[in-house]
Amino acid sequence: MRWRQKKMDGEHEHEQPSSIRTFLVPVAPCDDRDARDEGLVLSRSSADRGAHQTSQHSASATTTNHPPPAPRRFVGHIELNRPRALNALDVHMVETILKTLHDWRIRADVTGVVVRASAESTTTARPVFCSGGDVKQVVTRGLRGDVEWGLRYFTSEYHMNMTMARLASKTDGSGGLDVVSVNDGITFGGGVGISIHNRYQVCTENTVFAMPECPIGLFPDVGGSYFLSRRGALGLYLALTGARLHGRDVQRAGLATHFIRSSRLPGLMAAMARHGSVELALREASAGTAEGADDDKDDTKDDTKNDTKDDKEEGNAAGGFPFDIDLGEVFRYDVGVEEIVEGCRRNARGSTAVAFWKEADELLGRSSPTSLRITLELMKRGRAMPLEECLRNENRVIQRLVRDRSSDFYVGVTARLIDRTGSPRWGPVQNTGRFLEPLEPNLELQLGCTYSGRF
Repeated sequence: MRWRQKKMDGEHEHEQPSSIRTFLVPVAPCDDRDARDEGLVLSRSSADRGAHQTSQHSASATTTNHPPPAPRRFVGHIELNRPRALNALDVHMVETILKTLHDWRIRADVTGVVVRASAESTTTARPVFCSGGDVKQVVTRGLRGDVEWGLRYFTSEYHMNMTMARLASKTDGSGGLDVVSVNDGITFGGGVGISIHNRYQVCTENTVFAMPECPIGLFPDVGGSYFLSRRGALGLYLALTGARLHGRDVQRAGLATHFIRSSRLPGLMAAMARHGSVELALREASAGTAEGADDDKDDTKDDTKNDTKDDKEEGNAAGGFPFDIDLGEVFRYDVGVEEIVEGCRRNARGSTAVAFWKEADELLGRSSPTSLRITLELMKRGRAMPLEECLRNENRVIQRLVRDRSSDFYVGVTARLIDRTGSPRWGPVQNTGRFLEPLEPNLELQLGCTYSGRF
């Protein structure tokens, strides 16, 4: 199905930059399922003014003998479209998402929102949802003296994370908004941030989940100290090692609400255009009754013991993470980084899962020692904190890392992502406590304020 984007009467020409697309798709009237095929897509700028335009079919059907047509409803779409940068988020993309959500949440005719990658991003050999934040830009600009650009990026990102969480929990003052992210491909770092806080997350056989910040001298932010700390030893393992989860394992770990095969995603989009309900569309697509579905297996059910034949044939769909390993023996919240590293090495010498523990030790060895300690401290504190406080703590660390151009953050990003030497020369281990000390009032994250970004 191809939706047409048109300029509304009276609008000024305004091309949205191609890195992100935001538009509204009309929900088919209850008495005319075919209306969706002549759908009109409203641009974000028209949404700001509440402009509406009906199709020729509905306009010609009005007579004095029929009741007035039901109010039009729409499903919002946010598409990431930076395939060459693996859909890495920049300031413009984050602030566009944030403003669009603020605009749509107060519209009674917007019944749900889907966040996904453009077709250009998911039809490649390596499908991508979002590879994270564009930290290369942050570091490059910072080294030229413009640290404010990077700080603006992170501040906007944390506001976006909090906005998504409030919409999902219906604590934003508008009654909430059902947002679903379709993580059909690589979902790293900031990509997790634009999905995990929504009410729904879809993973597919193409999904690769990771929070790989410690190897670049950063830490799992975007609320990582909140959502990972609530997953116990597994969350701590993922935070410190940056290890990857594949396919259905993302749902098993509690990091996605639904598993739907990528072949069913067109059916999911069609169901949303038909019903206008994200929840109903997810139920229909998961059950295999949506248009374009290829079988009737319920993929929302978690069956860690009995992987289906289809899962085994599709490789990563089944995941393969060893959930039966006792991670809590080593990845504990009441010890330090040194004890965790020693625990991995001890098990790598004499456990029944030598390969797993050896890899965990190697992953920890690639990371900034300071980042590991910051991450562990954030996770310890985050277990007892609401998301707002976790984000404020993360902002305190970010402010200090970005402003210090000799920090491990600059060293790690330069070595691994810019120069690609792969061998960062980490600085001395820093005192973790100083990173979490309160900032000047004007630098603290003000999540209670109405956000006003520059667009």
